Amino acid sequence: MSVQFEARLGDMSILSLLNKEIIESSGKGSIGAAITGNLRNFLSKQEPINFVGFCSFDNLNANFERAYIKFEDMNANIYFDSTKKPTITIDEFDSKLNNGELVLDTSQKPGVDILWDKDIGYKVGEFKDILITMRDCTFYQPRVYSITMDADQLRLRRNFDNPLLTGNINIKEGQYVESLQSLINNLFSTREIGAKASLDYPILKNLELDIDVQIPGNMKMTNEIVDAEAEATARVRGSLADPRVRANARIVEGKFSYFGREFTITKGDISNESKIDPKYEIVAETEMSNDGSTGIDTNLASNIKVQMEVKGSLNERIINLSAFSSGSAVQQKLDLNQSQIISLLTWGTSEALFSNAFSTTSPLLMEPTKWLVESQAEKLLRLKEFQIQLDSKNSRETRFVAAKQVMEQIAVTVDFGYSGQQWIGLQREVGKNFAIAGKVSQDGEWGLDLKLKRDFP
Repeated sequence: MSVQFEARLGDMSILSLLNKEIIESSGKGSIGAAITGNLRNFLSKQEPINFVGFCSFDNLNANFERAYIKFEDMNANIYFDSTKKPTITIDEFDSKLNNGELVLDTSQKPGVDILWDKDIGYKVGEFKDILITMRDCTFYQPRVYSITMDADQLRLRRNFDNPLLTGNINIKEGQYVESLQSLINNLFSTREIGAKASLDYPILKNLELDIDVQIPGNMKMTNEIVDAEAEATARVRGSLADPRVRANARIVEGKFSYFGREFTITKGDISNESKIDPKYEIVAETEMSNDGSTGIDTNLASNIKVQMEVKGSLNERIINLSAFSSGSAVQQKLDLNQSQIISLLTWGTSEALFSNAFSTTSPLLMEPTKWLVESQAEKLLRLKEFQIQLDSKNSRETRFVAAKQVMEQIAVTVDFGYSGQQWIGLQREVGKNFAIAGKVSQDGEWGLDLKLKRDFP
């Protein structure tokens, strides 16, 4: 058998048909080969065929939408010869990758061996001198995270069945922006700790890592209750599905909100030794004025500073709250227990209200717990709506609002507050985004509201 062919493609959109992961593609390409050998013996896996040829791409674009990876302006020249090692050699390869640059060092003629196996035929063998450099490449998942990174000396080693990636990564800028509601939903559903390979490609499923990572103080976490910036160094080993990470991180600056009160992070040390189970020690403070309604003598403390210390890991934690007098030259620790301080933060008084419910609960988890309680109450009680409305200026104005659908467009509403005032009413939907609501209190007061509902991206 002796076969020769050459093809030139002026439109590489055919890649979208050949690979379902590519939703769009464009550019130019060409391929050519000469094949010789005994076809019958090759098909029966008795002996290999001989081949020599090339393929090239010119300004190739390929969008892997599910992985949020996009190649643009890719240029590559690749040659293959079954009589040589490596069988495939890469003479040129450079591309834009997610708005950054991806370049393969071709000075050492990198390539890949193609081996013959009588049991399975041809298979991919060892990688040779595949050295990659990346500049300003951004990897992201919408509404969850985004990182812009450089990579030096990223080397793909070993073989296709047992690949190893080594090198250095510098995170130039990063942001974790997943909404708290989404995080709660994932934590209480199927999310596991540790990165999972989102694609089913064998090279990703089997890929082993040995990577040094530097994050020089520009990794941010921002959602409804946390706004923080951190720096870190890490050594990542293991697989994508089960990484082993030795890391040290520090929160450079940050703040978070607990029931409408802003805490400033004064210390944040985080470390991890192997499996993803970071150990942390975080200290945060907030200050509140004392007008006497707190139950604390104003002569003792004109202002009150609450300090929160959190130590532990993903599996266990110790939380300690302390209160100090503030606003004077001499700072004194106030004689308040944990339940009293939680009540002070939540309700504005040191009287230990609902102490049994809150004494063992992490204040850091109170805000997500609020949303979780709301969503679970709606499901369990089959409510159209359930809300806990908090007033950071006056905790005694905290209210609970529930709506129960009684007809297709009509719902009964109940509104009651910590101070005892209660309302009952009817709500009628007008179109998709509007509703008219009327209510009356136990004292005979009444009100009429026009509600607008809209989901924002």
